[in-house]
Amino acid sequence: MEGPHVRYATALDGTRIAYAVIGSGPPLFLLDSFTNAGLSARPGRDASFYETLAANRSLVLFDWRGSGQSGPASEFTIASLASDIESVAHGAGLATFDLCAFVAPCHVAIEYAAAHPDRVRKLILCRPAPRGHSALTTPAAQPIAHLVATDWEHFTDLYALRLVGWTEAGRELAEQVRRHWTAASFAACMEAFEAFDTSASAASITSETLVLTFDEDGVFGDPSSSRQEAQRLAAIIPNSHLHILRGNAEVLRSRLVEPVDRFLRFTEESTTDPPEGPVPESLPEGAVVILFTDIVESTALTERLGDAAFRTRARDLDASLRTLVSESGGTPVEGTLLGDGLLAVFTSARQAIDCALRCNAAAEAASLQLHLGLHAGDVLREGNNVYGGAVNIAARIMSLTAPGQVLVSDTVRSLARTSAGVSFADQGEHALKGIADPVRVFEVRGRSNES
Repeated sequence: MEGPHVRYATALDGTRIAYAVIGSGPPLFLLDSFTNAGLSARPGRDASFYETLAANRSLVLFDWRGSGQSGPASEFTIASLASDIESVAHGAGLATFDLCAFVAPCHVAIEYAAAHPDRVRKLILCRPAPRGHSALTTPAAQPIAHLVATDWEHFTDLYALRLVGWTEAGRELAEQVRRHWTAASFAACMEAFEAFDTSASAASITSETLVLTFDEDGVFGDPSSSRQEAQRLAAIIPNSHLHILRGNAEVLRSRLVEPVDRFLRFTEESTTDPPEGPVPESLPEGAVVILFTDIVESTALTERLGDAAFRTRARDLDASLRTLVSESGGTPVEGTLLGDGLLAVFTSARQAIDCALRCNAAAEAASLQLHLGLHAGDVLREGNNVYGGAVNIAARIMSLTAPGQVLVSDTVRSLARTSAGVSFADQGEHALKGIADPVRVFEVRGRSNES
């Protein structure tokens, strides 16, 4: 991506904020993490994230006050940082826009969206950082925090080492932090963030919101912290969708670009390219059979095939699976935004099992493999999504599967034992993460007339 044409806006306190607009289409305001300056040249594996979004969006990037090409700053309160967003929006002539934020700036985005409901159309919070912590206060950072004031270069090297390892990406991160922050500004910004509490603002947000993170991920070197914060925010923000990707953020941008892009396309108020499958109003409520699928080793495939090639294959498979769900009498759930997978609900256990087997065959034909899990229970419908303990159990059962294996709960087996035309192999009881009681699962061994 070529270097953008830099412009300047003036914040309320007179701080000059450097920003740029790239791409074309509906505006998307991007709030990068404090360690990833918005106008800098991108590390190689991040580039496709920005290029993909800019292909369909007017992407608004900027350098936080006190960093990069923006002017020095005397304060880093949440109000002053939110005013930077408003100054850039005014300078770029944006009346309304979608707002996407990463890590600590998620809380700045929350504050801004709550104060400016007329401006923020859709809100995306990626890997939100926990309240009361910063890059200098977590257990992993405390032993080296004193180096900020005494040996800035050494601190940034150790900071990157603890976050991502001393790889090429780690060296790029250390260099980027040094290039875009002074030791004093970085320390002041981190200290200010520790005091941020946007709980009240989150509760008043009216924009439709996607909260996105990973199930084995933390920020600031704090394992699971982002997942816990994402769950907290999704419970507070009224019109929100929580999406937890499997794995961690080792290949952060390539893993996030698909759900972010799909969310933005799906939630367009007027679109010439509506999502495939039944309209959201067709989602059932009450007792249903839930099918979860996920592409096996999507992270490794992304690394091996490259972002663009993998996304093309994943999108083609997703379209095929949604067609199969509809043909089998089920309904794909659009609001869940699984990224590399699919959630669908059925009113018949026989139809759900038949669909799972057909999905497996479609994946094999595409030289891909799936994890597939099914459970049955009551769900609650809210907009484009379904919720409830049964949904969580179905996801956990899917996580138990080997590639190409279809596992079902005892509930589904009981419903389909005489009607599905398949055999079941008892796989025993399993303790599922976050589920109080063990769940007995069975493997679907194929249609009876095929065995």
